[in-house]
Amino acid sequence: MRIIGGRYRGRPLKAPRGRETRPTTDRVREAIFNMLGDVPSGVRALDLFAGSGAMGLEAISRGSAGATFVDSSREACRTIADNAAALGVREKCRIMEKDVMQFLAASEGRGGVYSLVFLDPPYGAGFPREVLEALVSWPGLADPAIVVVETERAAPGTLEESAVVDEKLAPLRTRVYANTAVLIYRWSTGGES
Repeated sequence: MRIIGGRYRGRPLKAPRGRETRPTTDRVREAIFNMLGDVPSGVRALDLFAGSGAMGLEAISRGSAGATFVDSSREACRTIADNAAALGVREKCRIMEKDVMQFLAASEGRGGVYSLVFLDPPYGAGFPREVLEALVSWPGLADPAIVVVETERAAPGTLEESAVVDEKLAPLRTRVYANTAVLIYRWSTGGES
């Protein structure tokens, strides 16, 4: 596993030990960032179910001002910290060892600062509708924001449910890579463009 593009391109990343984490493959990560295009400087990223932190670290490599990483696994959080330190970007990273739903319910996420959100729940959990529903009412999102969901293609309803989760969450693209489905949404209250 490595950083695919940007300032730290080619630098290696570690994955957490054990089978709890399924890191996003380099190929899928590259495809996601190709679909997203340039990451505007100053944008803050939120990496939910962060695992190795590869998505948020990739965003930092491509110009994001920083990222918050949320994962309930202590091993994953240690790995994210190690990866950030190896890249020399630890000061741009906030690492939260917390359940994602608890994070979204907590006050530390307030402030409308995250313009780019990555959501990669464990496979076998199904389409993350509950997390998306919590996210769209969470005041930590900037307006507008891009939300990238990586989920298991075979999860019931994944491709059908991608069309509508909430009226403020508009589907932009859906791509399938082997067993992985990537869904990209634009969240907006309609006030800004």
